[in-house]
Amino acid sequence: MYISHSKVTIVSRISKYMNFMQFHRKSFHCILLKAKNNLLNIQNATYIRLAEVGKLETPKLQGKYETGQLILHRVFGYRGVILFPWLARVYDRDLPNKKNGVDEISPNSVGKEVKGKTHTFYQVLIDQRDCPFIRAQTEAVTFLGNNESSRSLYAIPGLDYVAHEDILPYSTNDKTALQHELFDKFLTFNPDRDPPFMAQETLRAWQEKNHPWLELSDVHKEITENIRVTVIPFYMGCRETQTTSVYWWRYCIRLENLGDLSVQLRERHWRIFSLSGTLETVRGRGVVGQEPVLSKTLPAFQYSSHVSLQAPSGHMWGTFRLEREDGYTFDCRIPPFSLESKVDESSTNWRYCIRLENLGDLSVQLRERHWRIFSLSGTLETVRGRGVVGQEPVLSKTLPAFQYSSHVSLQAPSGHMWGTFRLEREDGYTFDCRIPPFSLESKVDESSTNVDL
Repeated sequence: MYISHSKVTIVSRISKYMNFMQFHRKSFHCILLKAKNNLLNIQNATYIRLAEVGKLETPKLQGKYETGQLILHRVFGYRGVILFPWLARVYDRDLPNKKNGVDEISPNSVGKEVKGKTHTFYQVLIDQRDCPFIRAQTEAVTFLGNNESSRSLYAIPGLDYVAHEDILPYSTNDKTALQHELFDKFLTFNPDRDPPFMAQETLRAWQEKNHPWLELSDVHKEITENIRVTVIPFYMGCRETQTTSVYWWRYCIRLENLGDLSVQLRERHWRIFSLSGTLETVRGRGVVGQEPVLSKTLPAFQYSSHVSLQAPSGHMWGTFRLEREDGYTFDCRIPPFSLESKVDESSTNWRYCIRLENLGDLSVQLRERHWRIFSLSGTLETVRGRGVVGQEPVLSKTLPAFQYSSHVSLQAPSGHMWGTFRLEREDGYTFDCRIPPFSLESKVDESSTNVDL
């Protein structure tokens, strides 16, 4: 029995040992397979070769960068060259407005109720070699053609607007430092100059021709839950038919994650108000077909879209629904911004009809006219003269009324007029008769709003 028991014990131990070896052989085999796969991945990995592009310079805390300055974008990392600067009004809703020494922040204030501060931005040409690797639309600058009969929408590839603090300047002696189809057309190399790239006449002519559609005027910013949203609107132009006038804008939006946790943009919710009185709501998944993730390593995303109104101005505001990596969802506010049309150089004409009536017993004679004419373009004009339409009419008991028409022309779609008539009564008393203020408004088709978001 003892021998038999020993044999059973020995067999049992051998069986357990074999099971142990068989189990761990599988584990060892898995470990070897993983090591082999990792080795293969390392062998097949594509190594990034760093190339020297130039020498970094000290960023400017004071003053502006000049045309031709080579740059790296602080956030998106692309190479570029400055074409020209723009002065913009920045409305940062997270900076308090001071009134009587007290900080005031109104969370419900719209756009220009927030005090704007002047800031420098730059029109930058982007190196086309870097375009596939940056999280920003590089064909974002669009505008309508100058030909009113054309319905074409033009796109300028590889242009961006960069804030002064996002500029990292660098220098190089390479004549072909940047690859872009417009680089050689806009700039020429001069080794005796700093920076060595100078503006050609084609750049100046191009800027002058397209100034209304390129100009940067207002920038709006707001932070929600460590997510900063920056909006820059641009007026693109107007297209007119026999029945409608359609005004187009482009708006560029940049989202930045200032926190430590990653977030993903899930939905957009827009409210669009038109001067015609319509208020439209637009909802949708993501933006421009994407639901971008803003992480610690890739904290920013930038895109552009368009909106059209059948009115010369309006407002937009809204929210982005974001989801944080811990599952928390929240609405990130998009700061309200104005959609303002710009005046075409051609004049807008109005005719006005004026009737004067003497309701008293004494006769009066119109001696002088004094007009004040305000244009939406910001001009205020004063017009004085003898009489009206070449006459100094008398308003008497028997002929108490006089009526005439005249015209006014403004280089703006709207304005206001008011003034006085200097009258002399038959007893020699003179006085100023007020002309009631009235609006000069161009007519706009009131049909529905078209939105492309």
